[in-house]
Amino acid sequence: MGQMAMKKANQANDDLLATAEVTKLAILMRNEAVKKKDELLREKAGEMKKAEAAVSTSHFYQRQATYAWMTTIIVIVMMLLGLILMATISEVIHLSHSAGDILPMNNMK
Repeated sequence: MGQMAMKKANQANDDLLATAEVTKLAILMRNEAVKKKDELLREKAGEMKKAEAAVSTSHFYQRQATYAWMTTIIVIVMMLLGLILMATISEVIHLSHSAGDILPMNNMK
């Protein structure tokens, strides 16, 4: 009877060791799964940051293009205003010369 109890104790001990080994393997597998999940999350976060940066860059260049067009339009308008001003001054000088208000430059001594 003592041998039977000893065999059952050994069997129980072996079962406990096997259960502990299975539990250890399960924990290791869970840890590996958690590591892989973390890696995937980090990769996804990196991709999201890249996507956000791309969208931000796109918006920046859209604004820059808008500013470039606005600047071009302003420069063209200013050039036209300058031409109008020069034509007006030229016409005033021409009319003044023809009216005799301003002496020609070569007569001034």
